[in-house]
Amino acid sequence: MNRTTRVKLAVDALMLAGILLAMANKLTENRIHELIGAVMVGLFIVHNALNRQWHASLRQRWQSNRGRFDVVVNILLTLAIGILIGSSIMLSRSIFAVVAGEGNLTLRQIHSTAAQWFLILMAVHLGVQWARMAALLRKMIPLPHRYRVPGPVRMLVPAAILGYGIKASFDRDICSKLFMIYSFDFWDFEQSSAGFFVNYLAIIGVYAVITSTALKALSRGTTVRQEQRAGTSGTGGRRPWHLVTTGLRTSNKPPSPEGNDRERTPCACHSPH
Repeated sequence: MNRTTRVKLAVDALMLAGILLAMANKLTENRIHELIGAVMVGLFIVHNALNRQWHASLRQRWQSNRGRFDVVVNILLTLAIGILIGSSIMLSRSIFAVVAGEGNLTLRQIHSTAAQWFLILMAVHLGVQWARMAALLRKMIPLPHRYRVPGPVRMLVPAAILGYGIKASFDRDICSKLFMIYSFDFWDFEQSSAGFFVNYLAIIGVYAVITSTALKALSRGTTVRQEQRAGTSGTGGRRPWHLVTTGLRTSNKPPSPEGNDRERTPCACHSPH
């Protein structure tokens, strides 16, 4: 694994940690919360600079359903972080206090809603890139064969993330927060700070798992349709002979004149002497 790839993974890990810390604004004081937000903006810029080849291949990506989905998710992510930056400056009481406006409840709701959408869209983006990132992590941390997790156990891990993530989504009332509906969700950090981060990690995980699974199913369906289309091409929409079983092919083929002549010609061993 080259140095650039390692830097990309480090930046992605820092962005994940940053969004989790930013969500815990009641745990950190306002100055730290604003500083985390400023660092997140910088990491977002670095992330896009490191992945600039993605922008160069936009036209090619738009040719497939997966590529179009990826482009739309990234556009929405950019929109969400733009709203976060604008509302953060207007609500700032520390870093950007000089240029900040007079914050009100509506602006705070917009800021909070944009943060929730950024969290979910980041999870969806992670799901789109999950196969590539998992392959990179396997190269980065190779495990001996005797320590590798069996297939059935690997299937249980996404199922556990899915179950706990759905529960955490309802506990944190994510749906209401996404649509600026007042939520009674409250987390007591004096009792458990770790539980808060575990819940939000599970929420990120559930949307990543759903996205990755849905895209795999879509890819398999597209492959099957392409194979079927390739199998019927050049035959006027009819199934080609090589896809029909031997018995059906024999019964459907017209009898050859040579075969009929052989059937009518008596065998030499039965000819009269």
